[in-house]
Amino acid sequence: MKKAQAILNNELQLLSQFGQYLYQLRAQRSLSLIKLGVRLGINASYLSELERGLKMPQDELVSRIAAFFGLDENGLFEMLGKVPLSVRQEIEQNLLLQTTLKEMSESQFSRQRKQELYGEFYNLVKRTKNNLRATPLNAVKVVE
Repeated sequence: MKKAQAILNNELQLLSQFGQYLYQLRAQRSLSLIKLGVRLGINASYLSELERGLKMPQDELVSRIAAFFGLDENGLFEMLGKVPLSVRQEIEQNLLLQTTLKEMSESQFSRQRKQELYGEFYNLVKRTKNNLRATPLNAVKVVE
């Protein structure tokens, strides 16, 4: 029960912070609720509820907000405690990644060991991304 309450409190805090941020963005551009609502394709009352932290925006709306204000979409999703669309798309489009995550979730690894493995994977991606010497991906063999 305490864990559920903590999760709810965290979500409410995230919504409140996002709402305040959205209000600040709108105020900086001197836009009314109506004008910004029209530009985002939503009504002013819904926008007001978002700014007051009363509603969770749909993913498509988060994307439109990011595009309109020239913001990093992933950052907005993270601000809301949501998995960014780009991450979900990567998972949906990559069967090997899905299988790997499924294996991890069904494994007997401790939470700490899982974090270590995720850390190793993250470091591999960062090294590869930064064009440092890393194991070529085609040399990695999938074991079934």
